[in-house]
Amino acid sequence: MSEVEKNEEDAPFGTETILVVEDLDAVRRVACEMLALQGYQILEARNGVEALEVYHTHASRIDLIFTDIIMPEMDGGELAEEVWKINPKMKILFGSGYPRNHQFEKIMSGRVVKFIAKPYNRLALSRKIREVMDGGSRIIEWLKETGAKKP
Repeated sequence: MSEVEKNEEDAPFGTETILVVEDLDAVRRVACEMLALQGYQILEARNGVEALEVYHTHASRIDLIFTDIIMPEMDGGELAEEVWKINPKMKILFGSGYPRNHQFEKIMSGRVVKFIAKPYNRLALSRKIREVMDGGSRIIEWLKETGAKKP
């Protein structure tokens, strides 16, 4: 058994419902599979607009939204703002494969959020999901993790 396989056996489990929002089909599929392996119930959306529709239909079931940041139609930051208007306590985890850049900082400016960098493995993702689930909503030192400066 490889070290990665051994570590992934230690990945935390959960039973909550997660809405996974990702515009790239392959990335969304892998994230959903990883989370399903950890026991989570999964809902999917391809972008922020579709995610809002899913959220409105299943709001009472959704415990966390795991969203890409940069997507067509509606980015992850806009999605979060719309969801937080409805439910300010909704837990949201942002993921991105982009390094910190102008567009990224513009989308996330002034926000303190939970964040995971792509690529991630099952252990890293499940630990971050558990951190968000077990911690408060919208509370992490995103600035510290990304090295961004306060606006």
